[in-house]
Amino acid sequence: MVAIKGKNETYIRKKIGDYWKIIGCIVFINILSSSYVSGTGSESKIAEDNRFTTGYSLKSLNTIRESLESLKAIIIKSENEEPIILKNFKHTDWEMQNSGIPNSLISIEGTIRKQKYLISKLKYKLETQKNTSSNSRREYLKKQMLVDKKNYQEYLNTTQIVD
Repeated sequence: MVAIKGKNETYIRKKIGDYWKIIGCIVFINILSSSYVSGTGSESKIAEDNRFTTGYSLKSLNTIRESLESLKAIIIKSENEEPIILKNFKHTDWEMQNSGIPNSLISIEGTIRKQKYLISKLKYKLETQKNTSSNSRREYLKKQMLVDKKNYQEYLNTTQIVD
């Protein structure tokens, strides 16, 4: 592993830490959502959007991780005043920087919104099956599920892939 030195150290370490948090969230959400069964109507539209699957988002996270590793290597080379040839680094081309990375972030955010809705839905279903649950708790979970569903639907309707 290469040591990071200089004024960029804090920035790079923070960015890498942020992305590892996102990776952890998606892996956790993948475990929780493994019992989800897609429904009909608008729910099947939610389930069918491949951009927001856990697998696709994990690939997107890997792309972002590789991009950060390339950025770190470029910064280290520049600090050592070595010549930098961008084609020797992963994900440094114009297309990846201007459409690939933004699309990856859209996919990750969409997956998190989708999983938040699915978790709310599972919590509500579980609560409705309990005999001991209160009506106020059920109503709260139902409202939360509907809010999460609306947020995800709005994201689906307003999000466009960058070309």
